[in-house]
Amino acid sequence: MRFHREGHRPLIFTAIIMLLALAAVQNLLPQAKAWLLLLLLPVYGLLLNFFRDPERPILQPDDRIIYAPADGKVLVLEETTEEEYFKERRI
Repeated sequence: MRFHREGHRPLIFTAIIMLLALAAVQNLLPQAKAWLLLLLLPVYGLLLNFFRDPERPILQPDDRIIYAPADGKVLVLEETTEEEYFKERRI
């Protein structure tokens, strides 16, 4: 699995902080290490999930279409005024 390049620094920094916290707990309260590990692993898993960059196959490539990497559902299509680039009404 790939991760977005902007996520490399936070992932490494968080891993170092977590390892330091586990080492500190191991020295001070060895019996609490398992509890801290059970708390930190899901948090790090969520961070990994946030920065993942999965491959998204494009079945019918078309130069006239802009493809957006999104994992969601389109809930509404409505006409609006786009002011930044096109400066006109768009759907």
